[in-house]
Amino acid sequence: MEVRGARPHDRDMSSHRSTPRHSNFSRRMCASIALSASIAPLLGGAFAHAASAQAAGGVGAGQHCSTIAAREFDFAHVAVGLPTYNGALPLSRADLSWTFDVTAVMSIENLNPGHRVATFDWGADATFTLGSLPAMHLAPQRSETFDLGPYDGINDGGGTSGATVNHTDPPAATATSSTTITGNDLAGWTGSGLVSGFLDGTGDTSTTTGGNTEVSVSTLGEATVCVTYVVAATTTSTTTTASPTTAAAPTTSAAPTRVADVVATRPVAAAPMALAFTGSSGWLASAGVVVTLIGIVTMSLARRLRR
Repeated sequence: MEVRGARPHDRDMSSHRSTPRHSNFSRRMCASIALSASIAPLLGGAFAHAASAQAAGGVGAGQHCSTIAAREFDFAHVAVGLPTYNGALPLSRADLSWTFDVTAVMSIENLNPGHRVATFDWGADATFTLGSLPAMHLAPQRSETFDLGPYDGINDGGGTSGATVNHTDPPAATATSSTTITGNDLAGWTGSGLVSGFLDGTGDTSTTTGGNTEVSVSTLGEATVCVTYVVAATTTSTTTTASPTTAAAPTTSAAPTRVADVVATRPVAAAPMALAFTGSSGWLASAGVVVTLIGIVTMSLARRLRR
């Protein structure tokens, strides 16, 4: 891999466009390593091997990503790969997305006795190839302007005459793209295995100042490729069987009416009401009693006379 070099610091008083010096420090990496073109294929091969081991047998539905960690430019045929789909349900589509980020750490110092305006441009030019898909081109770019005061006597990338920026989270520049695979094109994304490809990319940085400034910059690139497998919607077919209509129960014919039933059910006549011994009928009852007594006495006397 080629590491972009830096020109000597420009300290003249004329306006110029200088190529910044790329230093091998990165606050995103545990150790700053200058990667040469001779070891890039080995790193790519190690990445492909790891991805192949992870994707052995394919994967199911959902999102699956491969990431190339932050590293210095340039990217020379770095291997990338995504696992194929090997789920039980039919595959409906595959949604792919690419992201390329440029992170940057930059320091600038104005060494002039007067004000200077400095413009810093950073970005990259990256190309992905993956399986039989057309090449995907991403070119993240960003520009930033600094108003620097007269030299304050301390060359520290700060104070009134300097500036330092750390664009690592979020990155200095980012670019994304996506596509969807459907129909017969899904054949290459199913089964057991890996859809392989490569990433090539170069960094692009520049600084424009009014002269006699010192610039230090470190840029890194990182990439992520993802596939989301979406399965076909399944519907459960249910057949509803109508329940047989229950026949109405036969109407029970009324039993023939018998004479005994009629007699038994005939209402009983109420007993006649007795006359009360009150009111105008009271004397009649008393007279009846007297007559009865007279009759008894008469019969008794008649029996004695016969003797």
